[in-house]
Amino acid sequence: DAGPIRMNLGGAFEHAEEKIVSYLVGALRELAASKGRPSALAEAMADRTAVVYQATELATGKQVYLSEKEFNEGDLAGKFQLGPAVPEAGQNRFLTVGAARALQLGLCEGVFASQDDLLQQMSIETLATTHMQWVDKLVFTLNRPWVTGLLLILGFIGLYLELAAPGISFAGLSALFCFGIFFWSHALGGTSGWLEVLLFLLGIVSLACELFVLPGFGVFGISGLVLVVLSLVMASQDFLVPQNTADWGELRSNLLMVLGAVLGVMALFVGQILLLDSIPGLNRFRLHAPTDSLPIGSDAPIGKLLTTSISGVPLPPLGARAVAESDLRPSGKVKHGEQLLDVITEGDYIEAGHTVEILRIEGNRIVVRKV
Repeated sequence: DAGPIRMNLGGAFEHAEEKIVSYLVGALRELAASKGRPSALAEAMADRTAVVYQATELATGKQVYLSEKEFNEGDLAGKFQLGPAVPEAGQNRFLTVGAARALQLGLCEGVFASQDDLLQQMSIETLATTHMQWVDKLVFTLNRPWVTGLLLILGFIGLYLELAAPGISFAGLSALFCFGIFFWSHALGGTSGWLEVLLFLLGIVSLACELFVLPGFGVFGISGLVLVVLSLVMASQDFLVPQNTADWGELRSNLLMVLGAVLGVMALFVGQILLLDSIPGLNRFRLHAPTDSLPIGSDAPIGKLLTTSISGVPLPPLGARAVAESDLRPSGKVKHGEQLLDVITEGDYIEAGHTVEILRIEGNRIVVRKV
């Protein structure tokens, strides 16, 4: 049979509504007529209410099949004599027949014992066969929801670390690899194209502008986040606007996957901040507040040495000068003697190579300005 079904919001299959049935019935009748097959039987394969009769054309004596609907609406009583109804059709069931019955009803050309017999009858000497290659299997695996979600989580982690400390680093290359694999696999899967890639890159540029050019969280930040999420969702499906229940279900799953990856990364970093001090061996990666800090308004010498609990390595004194190792936009790295420090400016952009002065140390932040 060819009875149309659909998936409801609960994930269960059910018979499609009349709008879909009527469209499919029209398409099947047209296809059957073009192939010389009984249109009424094709209709009964998609419409479980269709009753089909074997009829005889009075003028020629030709045997045909007519549905009850077309017989009544076409005023064919004077042209055809209705015979017995096809028992497999109607009665709230789709027309379903086997090979021998299909041949008897004129729905097929013949019944063959093997594929070789069929090829010989159709005068086909060789049959081209296709098999899944390793690339197809790889793309299929990469497009699984849990693999896609893992790629997005790792990509967002690398992207966060790269934006926090700009420069070509392992984190940046990891993010590039993960997002590259994501778009490549979905492009081969038929759901992604250059539009999604361009939207994603535009979103990253907007986020970078928000972080380094216009600090805060305004138009660029919100727009960038929306573009990134939109591009990833669009790359995971082959439609833009949902047209049916199945599309809405797929859109919901894709949104949950992308937003779940974003929220998962956020939860990971919040947990890292809260638990870093309590995990042995990891607390040394955090810049703690100075143990001998200077209070605001203090008259202590500006060159007073400040130390931290990070492996006992002293920080440079306030007022000390260092050289920017990377562009400070506004965060980056500077070098003081043999020390490489993570710093942040007061909002100014400072190119690599310029001399900076350490203004103050606020907890885990070292604030500098251009000399």
